[in-house]
Parts: sequence; C-alpha cells; structure tokens
Amino acid sequence: MGVFKTLFRLLLIVLLASQTACTNIKTNQTTLPSNPSDASAHLAQISSIKDFKIEGRLGVQSDKHGISGTVHWHHLKVSDEMNIYSPLGGKIAEIINGNNGVTLTTSDNKVFNAQDPEALTESTLGWRLPITKLSDWIVGRPANGAISNVQWNEDGMLKKFNQEGWEISYLEYKESNQIVLPSKMNIRNSKLNLRLIIDRWELPSAQETSSLNVN
Repeated sequence: MGVFKTLFRLLLIVLLASQTACTNIKTNQTTLPSNPSDASAHLAQISSIKDFKIEGRLGVQSDKHGISGTVHWHHLKVSDEMNIYSPLGGKIAEIINGNNGVTLTTSDNKVFNAQDPEALTESTLGWRLPITKLSDWIVGRPANGAISNVQWNEDGMLKKFNQEGWEISYLEYKESNQIVLPSKMNIRNSKLNLRLIIDRWELPSAQETSSLNVN
C-alpha cells in the first residue's frame, strides 16, 4: 500500500504542476475560440499577408453622412496610402498613414495632420474609418485584441465577430491563385455602417492573388 500511496502522491504533483504551467501561459495573439478544424489551414495562409493592394467600392452610412464611391488602398506593414473617390471619379480624400502620423488631403486640397487616423477621418470626413484594424479585418482575420460572438461559415472561414465595439461580417469570399479572400464585407458600430466590396486584390510575390494591378 505504501508504494501505491507514493505513486498517487507523485501523480498529484505532476497534475498540479501541469495545471500551473498552463495557467501561466500568456500570448499577445488573438485567440479564436471554437474554430472548426478546417479553418486552421486558411488562417495560417492569410496570417502571412502583411502587404496588399485593393481596388473596391465603398458605402458609408451614419446619422449625419451617407456616401458611396470607390477606394484604392495600398497597405504596407509600416504605412498606408488610401484614396477614396466619388461615383463620378472625383477624389474625396487621400489618406497617408505612417510612423510619423497620418495626413489627410480633402477634395478641396486642404491638408490635415494627426497621430490618430480614426479620429482624423471623423473630424474631417464626418465618419470614423477604422483603418488600423481594417488592415487585418479586410483579409479575413481579427486584429490583435479581444474578440467575441465569433461565427464560422460552412467552409471554415470567419463569418462574423465583434472587436472593439465593431461588428465585422463577411458576406462573400472568392478564391484566386489558391488563396480565399473576402470580396464583400460589412463593418458597423452604433454610429456607422461601412460596406466594402473588393473587386481586385494584389499581393506581392508568392502572395499574389490577381494579375491586375491597382493604380
């Protein structure tokens, strides 16, 4: 009996040590709960996308403003250049975001500078563009930080989730060069509804999903 007691005590010590180790694990990455098994490969594939160009259509609706038009966005890991155009082709705004802050040039060539791109778009355009998080959301993944209300589609890709007061919904995906990326999405909070339709994707080198360049 003494041998069994000793073994039992050793087993308890091992289990407690394992539990403590698991409790102390911390990560800065967003954890996606309850993801289907076939989602892992897709999430791993899009996790490598750091730079991209898109050409698409934009619709914005808020209490005070409603606009539609086209958007050309060149995103790099350290900077952004986004041009928003009216349906007739006139430039509504040019947004350049980098390490030294963000510059927004309006249609009448007024230039505004700030450190926070979201606050700057709200103060100049009248609606808040979540450009910092959008660079992750647009490729079909959450940005770093807490998320909730996660839903998956039948193909194992994100359908909907909430992050930092925004609800991100993926309405359509399309495959090009063996990479599936969002082609239609909706982003909203209590004050704003933003609809994005991505007509063209361009990724560098091995990530390239379209032979069409975004000008």
